[in-house]
Amino acid sequence: ALVTGGDAVVELVAEEDGQVVGHILFSRLYVQNGGKRFAAVALAPLAVEPSFHGTGIGGALIREAHIRLKEAGETLAVVLGDPTYYGRFGYTHARAVKFDSEYQGEALQALAWGDAPETGRLVYASAFTALAA
Repeated sequence: ALVTGGDAVVELVAEEDGQVVGHILFSRLYVQNGGKRFAAVALAPLAVEPSFHGTGIGGALIREAHIRLKEAGETLAVVLGDPTYYGRFGYTHARAVKFDSEYQGEALQALAWGDAPETGRLVYASAFTALAA
């Protein structure tokens, strides 16, 4: 639904011997702050074939996606996940703590590249809000 809905911003796969062993997708997210709406991205999903866990595939996908996001002019990424894992790539809860979100908590983390909003309501793509209904 993220791809067909036009909400995919960056999507990458990792292959080994012609088989997909990893996948990452960043989708459009908005930060609503007063009467203004700022574009940002949300990391979800990140998946690696279990037999390839610990090989660095997930990290490589994240790093390459970050390069492409920065080149495209994105300034803020948000993820809901393990702080220890995503912290290795610069995501922190401290950067996300002031956002208004139904997912607010230690697992909500953000990473900014440059001038990005620090407060506001996180508005996820409709594919995610449909899951919550």
